[in-house]
Amino acid sequence: MDTAVNDIARKDSADLHHLLPVSYRAMGIGDYLRDVFALVERYEWVYDFQLTRFFADSVWKNIPKEWHEVLLSLSIEKLNQMPTGYLQVDWPQSLKSLIQQSVTLSLPRQQCNSRLQPIKIDRQMCQGMSPKKQHEVSNMAAYVSGVCQEMQCSAVVDVGSGLGYIDEVIHSVTGLKVVGVESEACRSHAAEKRLASQNIPLGAIEAVTLNMQDDEETERKLQEMLDNLEFMDKSVKGLTDNECDIQSEKDNCLQRLSAHYERPYLKDGHHGKNLGQFDMGHFTSLNKRNNDNEKLETKSGKCQHDQDRNGGHLNVSCLDSYGITSACESQLYTAPCDTAHTVSSDTAHTVSSDTAPCDTAHTVSSDTAHTVSSDTASCHTAHTVSSDTAHTASCHTAHTASCHTAHTASCHTAHTTSCDTAHAASCHTAHTASCHTTNGDKKTVSTESRVCMIGLHCCGDLTPTMLRLMTKLPDIKALVCISCCYHNMQYQEAGYQNFPMSHTIQTYLEQNSISWKLSKFGARLAAQETSARWRAQTHIEHSQHVKHVAYRAILEEYVDQGPNDAKKLKRRIARKKHFESFDVYIQAVLDRCCFEGEEFCAESCVRSLKELYKSHENHMKLIEPITCLQVLLQPVLESLILIDRGFYLAEHGFETTILPIFDDFLSPRNMAITAMRA
Repeated sequence: MDTAVNDIARKDSADLHHLLPVSYRAMGIGDYLRDVFALVERYEWVYDFQLTRFFADSVWKNIPKEWHEVLLSLSIEKLNQMPTGYLQVDWPQSLKSLIQQSVTLSLPRQQCNSRLQPIKIDRQMCQGMSPKKQHEVSNMAAYVSGVCQEMQCSAVVDVGSGLGYIDEVIHSVTGLKVVGVESEACRSHAAEKRLASQNIPLGAIEAVTLNMQDDEETERKLQEMLDNLEFMDKSVKGLTDNECDIQSEKDNCLQRLSAHYERPYLKDGHHGKNLGQFDMGHFTSLNKRNNDNEKLETKSGKCQHDQDRNGGHLNVSCLDSYGITSACESQLYTAPCDTAHTVSSDTAHTVSSDTAPCDTAHTVSSDTAHTVSSDTASCHTAHTVSSDTAHTASCHTAHTASCHTAHTASCHTAHTTSCDTAHAASCHTAHTASCHTTNGDKKTVSTESRVCMIGLHCCGDLTPTMLRLMTKLPDIKALVCISCCYHNMQYQEAGYQNFPMSHTIQTYLEQNSISWKLSKFGARLAAQETSARWRAQTHIEHSQHVKHVAYRAILEEYVDQGPNDAKKLKRRIARKKHFESFDVYIQAVLDRCCFEGEEFCAESCVRSLKELYKSHENHMKLIEPITCLQVLLQPVLESLILIDRGFYLAEHGFETTILPIFDDFLSPRNMAITAMRA
């Protein structure tokens, strides 16, 4: 390792190394940065292209010749398993190395908060929420509640709050004041209208309009809003059956990782050691706070989404529960906290997209398996899932704690304040709040703001903006942010303005003269689905995906070569039904497109398209293998972006962690960046 790498490896390593993938926590920051940039640059051909130009740019020619036989001979089951670490000992070493490094360079994605029970959302609150949204809200509300109690926050500011679903749940659980922030007034008004229909105390939840930008004006307006906050005279309620502090989450994840790494996995050829050989002490999700008395009493619980999904479409009989075959023919190179997800035999659903947005619209009915293709990117679109679908998210165990107080409450501003109540209930209030009130519905002004800023699926530059605001506004004591749509960040000729953010990675790139930059296609891949849904794809779904990619790519090549430009007359060139066959697709193109340029001849167009189809028939077999390689690299790219953001926060003195708090089958963007002001 050169001097520059050593310097970075030594710099603040005690504060940053816990943010790395587990295999690198004992090795150091420099080793991780060296390996991850080498990998994403070496295999840039896998993801750095426009999917519609698969044939026009001869993308398949980039696949190493020694890989062809292996990739073309893979069964659907093995193709589905490869992104999770499946490999065979007789495969080319370069392919095995790619699989191994992709696993070790990725953060764990399996939902790791089984001890933090999801909040049970009552029927009235659930109105308008899809099962996916219910899963996200119930889990994030529980997690945010734990953070607020840990940091004794007096209010929550939800950036990009939408209709205020999570705000309502957080308030019902914690009793805290919640302010939802939206960039457009129409959204804030819609949230106000919805909240008005709920039985919520006056002033408990507010919807405000503020366009969050990375500038002094936003900073000034946000600080002004924080200065004028009126807090409820309650603070964080006890979570009863849901009691769990963030430190217990670290311990729970540690136990899971330990179980995984004790398995006899294939040796890591690059590092020359077993994955089981790592220092367990290096796993620190959140630094232990100085005062142990501030922690909640922990109660064990089992999360519904940690249970196995039985009866799935995947039936790889040669693999045991850890993916290791009884013979030595094949191995599963497994990442921590990444066990196989199987889906119900009644329903399998996945999303295949040319531009793969973070949350692509899809409709799933029971006893149906289908793939939805999308040509356009969308940050948040509707998800409609039938009530009997196998992967609906249900919530268990009520976590709302009521505190029945007398008309007068005696409150002492200690770290935890006890309130004498008519029913001898225990009530915890923030140590900074002034609590001299005579009625539970009244509000008081806090002498000090202790705000937790949250964001559920913050699109593009919104996450970097929130991170920078936290470094500038002392009233923000905690941050919980889940990012999405990395490709929507502002892009300039020199690359993305907000990547990298951290001084550590910026310095490493400069000192080592690394020219690689995160491209739009790389950022888009980072925002696509994880391997969880890929593992569940059926033969029919793979076949449909091949048609979607191939047909569209053939049309792109025809337009690229010919004298005519195609202009869409409809929002989509073709609908799902038009991919039944290439003939049907051609007719749809003629009906739904206008060809401009020289005099257009439909017969000549049909003939040319069919000739291109015939010339690429063999190349179509490589579409799914290349897609599989993209799924393999997806977590590497996303982990790099998340780690950079974690480094940025840690460099500014915050206790920082990155944890998967959702089931990534239901919600692929499941990584929560959490920061606490020391």
